[in-house]
Amino acid sequence: MSHQHFCDVAGHYWTCEGTALRGGTEPSVCVCLPCGLPLEGFDHSGCPDPIELLACPEHREAGEASAAPHEEDSGAERGVLQDKDEQDRLEMTAFDAEEDIRADAGPIRFERFPLVPIEKGDPLWHCDDCCHCGCRRMPSELSGGFCFHCFHVYQCNDPEFWLGEEFPHSEAAHLKGCASYQEHRKKSEEGLAKFRAMSEGADAETFSKLLSACYSEAIDDNYDAYMSAHEGSPERAAIVEKIAIANAKEVEARRQELDAVFGKRKGERPEG
Repeated sequence: MSHQHFCDVAGHYWTCEGTALRGGTEPSVCVCLPCGLPLEGFDHSGCPDPIELLACPEHREAGEASAAPHEEDSGAERGVLQDKDEQDRLEMTAFDAEEDIRADAGPIRFERFPLVPIEKGDPLWHCDDCCHCGCRRMPSELSGGFCFHCFHVYQCNDPEFWLGEEFPHSEAAHLKGCASYQEHRKKSEEGLAKFRAMSEGADAETFSKLLSACYSEAIDDNYDAYMSAHEGSPERAAIVEKIAIANAKEVEARRQELDAVFGKRKGERPEG
């Protein structure tokens, strides 16, 4: 599997295979910034914003060159910098004036969009697993993100969003009652426990193959057989190969499914 970084030099996403150069000469393993686990082999769908800002190989040298200090600045360059400083000062003055106007007008009032549940048969009903609370009726300009598990739409600038689960409109409250999220979380915890049990004492090659399939159905399907086979036996080695092949098929099936979904959303005809 692979993941994405965001190139902060040229402003685009780029695909990484698991390690990247972060200064120095040796690449290091890419980890999820919120949870600290490697990006490859672990499920990070519940982690907030795991995308790392990192220059891509194509633009890395350009970024390092722009960050390096220059020994001398020409008079023209100093003049440009002085003009920019003056422009920044004027912009800050205008910004402060706007802030004063907003302060005089009083605090911004948040109005919650009224939710009317969506019944089956309604054109807005997408699937049985989707959220049907009525959030899909919300205008796009009020959208403030969505749940990756049931596609519930959060309202932009909701003051309750970051609060605890006792607040009904917070993310924590939604996830507590989101059946799709709770099922996903349970399966993830069970898969991680099985992976830890299977990988204990395993050699590097076996560990790598099991790690790649950490949350896949291949682990569940072969767990009992693997644990009943003797450590280091040909039976265990054969089961590991079976798990790796099954996991690769799972990954490809998910990729094709996502390609079909996003192709349909873009008005494209999915292959097959």
